[in-house]
Amino acid sequence: DNGQITITLTGTNANYTGAVYIKLTKTGISHQDELNGTEALDSDLFAVAYLNSGANTINITVRSSIAAKILGVDKTTTAITLNETDINKCNEEVNAAFGLSGSAIDTNVDTINSSGDESNTLAKQAGQVAAALSGMRNTTATNTFEKVIEQIADVIANNGALNKATSTALATGAIAVQAQAQANKAITTADIDETHAGSAAAALKIAEDAVTTAGTTATNAQKQALATAQEVYNKAVSANQEATSFVKLATNTVTHFNNLIIPISNITISNNTGVVSFITNDSTLTISATLDNALSTGKKLWGSIDNGETWTDISTTNTDIIWSNDNKTIAWRQTLTADTNSSVQFAITKTLTTTTATPSEIKGDIDGGIASHNYIYDSSAPVFDTSNASTIDIPQNENLEATVIYIAVTTDANAVTYKLSG
Repeated sequence: DNGQITITLTGTNANYTGAVYIKLTKTGISHQDELNGTEALDSDLFAVAYLNSGANTINITVRSSIAAKILGVDKTTTAITLNETDINKCNEEVNAAFGLSGSAIDTNVDTINSSGDESNTLAKQAGQVAAALSGMRNTTATNTFEKVIEQIADVIANNGALNKATSTALATGAIAVQAQAQANKAITTADIDETHAGSAAAALKIAEDAVTTAGTTATNAQKQALATAQEVYNKAVSANQEATSFVKLATNTVTHFNNLIIPISNITISNNTGVVSFITNDSTLTISATLDNALSTGKKLWGSIDNGETWTDISTTNTDIIWSNDNKTIAWRQTLTADTNSSVQFAITKTLTTTTATPSEIKGDIDGGIASHNYIYDSSAPVFDTSNASTIDIPQNENLEATVIYIAVTTDANAVTYKLSG
């Protein structure tokens, strides 16, 4: 119910622990969408969790589906082999990308277009995220939840967070939902206005006048008509109150995602050496990024190469910091001393005057969202065993089957096979 499923392990499975994936098939499922109202679910949804003994309650949402996609689970999946650490980390990383604490599978959702547990702040924030994700479907490129899931999962998988394009798309989605909320409010407001022909309020006024005019001679039919009109009007008032709340929460959603728009883009690192970008063996790393606008008075740019654990003020030019492009593009040099798999991050603060700051201080004064990209620094070249090397002759203009001619043993003990093609 409400996107939640509870799995209770009993009997011989009572003490089971392990990874599971859950699929909510779209067939026959409808939901109250923030953008389109009541509609059929357009895509299957997923969640990946690590079960423990007893009852396990799991939330299945678009957010949990994004985490599942990053973990390799989608409509083609038939089995998984995942560990608890990776599952928990991914679900938490997805929540963090949307400015939420906790895990994508543990967070309740209080949708902004209906009454719920208004005291649960995190659930309300999750409802804002749900609204923006729904609003993202207002474009051809992401007109289904499946397309939204694929796009955002790809971005978070590569960056460890949202990027400028997706944060902007979510803000645009939130604005689309806000427009729908305002349209709903206009309709319900007209329905409680007795000067508006055909409204519930106008019908109630007509019924009241009929009974008042008849006085003691009012018929049962007239009295029943008045009671019915009163009931319809009461429902209209309730609908208007809910629509008014929808507008307020939709406006808060726009504010939330406007604040998440990332004003920094085009992050690059020097000497990408991998087939996949952002893998380097260069210990002297030059990291570049471009700001939407040059820093105004009082603002600072901060950089981190350890996933936001520590931050460095990189606002001012020095031997390791070079600004160009009218002070909008930065090249920041850092020396790496140990192999790492982490993320580089940039953040702009509004009022901090110190040259050092904690993660909480950065977050508390941030202007926009944090720009992030995962990277790998691997200083160790593979070590090859040449004792089994062999040579083969390849006659000119002849097609040969793929042949193993050299087996290289790397430091992680994996065999590397080289194949020849024509």
